[in-house]
Amino acid sequence: MSRPPRGHREGLFHDGALFSILVEGLFIGSLALTAYMIGGSTMCLAVLALSQIVHSFNMRSQQSLFHVGLLSNPQLLFSGILCIGMQISVIVVPWLQNIFHTSALSLEQWLVVAVLSLLPVPLMEVQKKIR
Repeated sequence: MSRPPRGHREGLFHDGALFSILVEGLFIGSLALTAYMIGGSTMCLAVLALSQIVHSFNMRSQQSLFHVGLLSNPQLLFSGILCIGMQISVIVVPWLQNIFHTSALSLEQWLVVAVLSLLPVPLMEVQKKIR
């Protein structure tokens, strides 16, 4: 709310936004493919879903995520925690595994998922610094 609204003639994808969307999408897609090559479709699903949740925190401001803070938007924080819980349930709960065709992950696989899912944060922080 501290910035003025964009002009009515200014497109939604101005100031390199389209390029950023392409770079971020390709990066997250490559993380998901990496997870698939490491551990199969369940790891791929986990990285794709969790990295999108992490990315939602990155996208809410032009300022650094560390400057804005995780607690500044309690609704987003609640939604993120809820989505992470549902994602973990799909992988851990046996009857949900049958419905979604997932399999349990080992601790090592969860660590890989966590690392890959958090990698969009440094990419976005670098992009925000450059802008």
